[in-house]
Amino acid sequence: MNSALQTNHFKKAVFWVALLNFAYFWVEYGVALQIGSVSLFADSIDFLEDAAVNLLILIAIGWSLHRRVQVGMALSAIIGYKPTNRFFSLCDFRVLN
Repeated sequence: MNSALQTNHFKKAVFWVALLNFAYFWVEYGVALQIGSVSLFADSIDFLEDAAVNLLILIAIGWSLHRRVQVGMALSAIIGYKPTNRFFSLCDFRVLN
């Protein structure tokens, strides 16, 4: 399979994943509102975040390799962020673990 065809298949897959995540965000959000569930609302926000990340990936697919590396580094920082820098050391996050 050539590279352009692989890229097109990848774009379609990422598009559908983003669309499904966005759709499921609305399903969970609606149910959370109906039953008054804060945890279900929080889970719906996670689906919205997943959809946003997938849309950023979809946009970045057409960029140069150098630019995609920069986007990948930024996305990994966003996804894998842990409050460990000096600013957050002043706060007590033990209750969140």
